[in-house]
Parts: sequence; structure tokens; C-alpha cells
Amino acid sequence: MLGAIKERWIMGKKRSTSGLLTLAKIIPPWLHPTTMWDQALEILGAIKKRWSICKKALKIWLALFGENHPDVALSYNNVGSSLRDLGRHQEALEYQQKALQIMISIYGENHPHVVTIEHNVKIALLKANSVKTFYPTFLK
Repeated sequence: MLGAIKERWIMGKKRSTSGLLTLAKIIPPWLHPTTMWDQALEILGAIKKRWSICKKALKIWLALFGENHPDVALSYNNVGSSLRDLGRHQEALEYQQKALQIMISIYGENHPHVVTIEHNVKIALLKANSVKTFYPTFLK
């Protein structure tokens, strides 16, 4: 299936300037496009491409919904995860902390999405070698 998605995306990319518009035609609407791309491109091993697409998706979500929306928070988290995979840990931490702030403002501190993103922030803190800030946050 991933091969078919990649092939359709490449063909669509040749016909249009926006791969995201082609993506919307391929993937069922009930799938979150950022997450689907994130997973497909991770499997294909294209981390830089994934980061680029996640950044584009973040810009789209920001334009559509503004700062305080769950999809925007998930996109911030996805950009952070991509940056972490690229070894850019400090930048990843900033994006994931932004995602956490948005999720907490929407859902409160005990929601499953908040807990998941909080876990990602803890990993980013550890990878960024922020030991002084990591342990108090981890033990929370």
C-alpha cells in the first residue's frame, strides 16, 4: 500500500505544485493527514522529507485554525518529532513544548493527548541533555 501511495504522490507531484493537494485525494478523509504522512514517510526512511511536509502541514493548520486547536498542537508535536529524528534536539524540544502548552490549554493536564505529548517532551529533554530540567519533569 505504501508503494502505491508513494507512486501516486510522485505522479501527482509531477502534475501539480502541491503534493498536499494530491495527498488529500489519495487518503480517506477520516485519517489525519499529518499523521498518515508522518508514518508513511518514516517507513520510507525519508526523515528530511517528513520534516518538510510536517512544517507545511503546520502552516496549513495554523492558517485554518489559529494557534489554539488540537490539530495545530499535533502538528507542532509532529514537527518536533521529525526534528528530534534529525538530531536537532533543542528545536524539537521547543516545538513539543509548544504542543504541550496548547493541549493543556484545551484539555487540561490529565487528558490522554496531553500525557502522550508530555512523554514526548520528556524524551526531547533527555535527548537535548537537559538533565537538570529532565529529572524534576520526569518524576512529576
